[in-house]
Amino acid sequence: MACFGKKESSSSSSKKSSHVVKTPPKKILLLGAGDSGKSTIFKQLQRIYNNGFPEEERILKKNIIYENVLRNMMSLIKATHTFQIPIQNEDNRERALKIDQLSSKVLLSIERVWSSELGQEIKALWEDPGVQETFKKKSSFQIEDSAQYYFDNLDRICQNDYIPTEEDIVRARMKTTGLIEQKFHSHETDFVMIDVGGQRNERKKWIHHFEGVDVVLFVTSMSEFDQKCYEDDQTNRMKESLQLFEDHINSRWFTGAQVYLLFNKYDLFEQKINTGVKLSDTFETYSGEKDVTLARNFIINMFTSKDINSKLVNVSCVTALDITELGKQIDSIVKSIITRCNPQMSQSLN
Repeated sequence: MACFGKKESSSSSSKKSSHVVKTPPKKILLLGAGDSGKSTIFKQLQRIYNNGFPEEERILKKNIIYENVLRNMMSLIKATHTFQIPIQNEDNRERALKIDQLSSKVLLSIERVWSSELGQEIKALWEDPGVQETFKKKSSFQIEDSAQYYFDNLDRICQNDYIPTEEDIVRARMKTTGLIEQKFHSHETDFVMIDVGGQRNERKKWIHHFEGVDVVLFVTSMSEFDQKCYEDDQTNRMKESLQLFEDHINSRWFTGAQVYLLFNKYDLFEQKINTGVKLSDTFETYSGEKDVTLARNFIINMFTSKDINSKLVNVSCVTALDITELGKQIDSIVKSIITRCNPQMSQSLN
């Protein structure tokens, strides 16, 4: 693992030239299954350390928001058929038929179909009792966590002068393909965070980015214990993430890197447990039912038990959409990275 170099003696320092070799940035690699929240963390990092998203960048991302809105309503309308839940309002049935007839290909050119009128039709559908009843079954079909947020904000999103807010951007889902990097500076240290795609077809590329990595931040969604993967709509998301974690935490490619395990979407996890969604339906050995603490510890223990070589440095639970909470977690990780590389700096970071 790349750490700070040894302190030079005064004699060697005096012989140094005026040219100072800059310490390379600490490399943090984000890993995790699709929809774990990796990209949310990556975008929040820009708000925490790099002054957020300027207006011109937010304007360019409008179509991503529109695409998210339409795609999620298309999923909802499809689910009304699956669960045989009738749409109540006659006008809304006409609107649903219109949405039904759209091909998924239109999402690739959203600017051709989106209009304020379409947005208002989606709002009317969202308010229909049949659609609301279907949405209650959201764990049983593919719809994104941000769907309700966008539907509830359609009046603002449908305005002709709409400019996405930073929260709109952070919540937007756009599948990560390939590799994206973001540099940031904290506690007099340079870092670079690398985000790679979490979908199955992207994971084979991960191995190429392990070399020279100081930290692996493995992200998993704690709330998705009752949901299926996008790729096959069959495999349980948490079981897939658990297998992925086991495969990589014990891989030789992790040698020398610090590994942090971050359980995301903790707020949604609490909601599910408190409203009676049974963890035992997925993991039969769990018997705590509505006890959030027992459920959380059960899941954490499942993951940490896979770390047979004791590579884990820290485990934490977070809601990545809460920028204050996430900022504290990232700062804690940053301090840990620095002090593990240079213990002499621990006092100055307290």
